[in-house]
Amino acid sequence: MKPQDQAQRNFVDPESRIMKGGDGAFLQGYNGQAAVDRDYQVITACDLTDQAADAPHLQAMVAQSVQNTGCRPGTCSGDPGYFSEANVTALEALRMGVLIPPDRQRHGSPAEPAEPLNPTALAEMSVADRMRHQTSTAAGRAGYANRKKTVEPTFGQIKGCPGHPGFRQFLRRGLKRCKQEWHWVCAAHNFGKYLRFMRGCQGSAVPG
Repeated sequence: MKPQDQAQRNFVDPESRIMKGGDGAFLQGYNGQAAVDRDYQVITACDLTDQAADAPHLQAMVAQSVQNTGCRPGTCSGDPGYFSEANVTALEALRMGVLIPPDRQRHGSPAEPAEPLNPTALAEMSVADRMRHQTSTAAGRAGYANRKKTVEPTFGQIKGCPGHPGFRQFLRRGLKRCKQEWHWVCAAHNFGKYLRFMRGCQGSAVPG
């Protein structure tokens, strides 16, 4: 059978897929997922898939985080790629606060935050409109801004600071092996956080 003219196949790792990176460029690879706690940048759950979309992974990542930590997050925030009505509804059913805007936040948004609405008014909104409102209040903006000091720096630390080696590509091939490697990378990140935390505790100890 003759392949179609536009057909493509990666012979280095045929299980990988062409995906759009955070910088807008397309690359051949996998979709690395990580849930990060707000206070210490510790990865509480991780996974690797060959599916480019993020939204289908959110509920599984939250469930894994609960299983790993033994506690349910008070609030779950995610970028617009994680938004879906099913995701928001499922997390709210677990009595979690949800901050997942359905749209990319634009520069030049209104300076004044939106006033909070009463539960009745919120219940009359669609899920998307409710998320738009909740992420535009003062509390919602502050909560969503935590991503700038939690998950976003965590991925930056994993990739490495300028001038320092970091994790940029998988050394293995195939989804199963690359998933194992991603788990090792996330575990190494957590070990590094733990060691730095312990050194900080020892440095602040006062002899008595």
